[in-house]
Amino acid sequence: MTMDEIMEYQGRLYRMPVRQIRQKTEALFAFSDLLEHRRKTVRQLSGGLKRRLMICRALLTNPKILLLDEPTAGMDAIARRQMWSLLKTLNRQNLTIVLTTHYIEEAQQLCSRVAMMHKGSLKCLGTP
Repeated sequence: MTMDEIMEYQGRLYRMPVRQIRQKTEALFAFSDLLEHRRKTVRQLSGGLKRRLMICRALLTNPKILLLDEPTAGMDAIARRQMWSLLKTLNRQNLTIVLTTHYIEEAQQLCSRVAMMHKGSLKCLGTP
């Protein structure tokens, strides 16, 4: 499937009108700098582009909270910084983001609150 087809499928799962799906997809792809890639299939995308598409899919239905499990895993340094910029922008728009990461630098850059866990137990909670 192409990126456009994936977004339409995602919207239909939530019974969104096709017109709304297309408008929102256009805005999300522009916001995520994905417009030039929209006709590509997922197999043709790099890891960083796949992650950005994942964020667009999650944002299509206007969630109040965005849950991300290691959103920059496997990305190169440039793609990681682009993802950080995208997440910071979303957070400034009052979207609550909960993410897991093994990268301390990522937690320091993105988070206002950090919880550290060890073997399934909460060890500390506070600011970075």
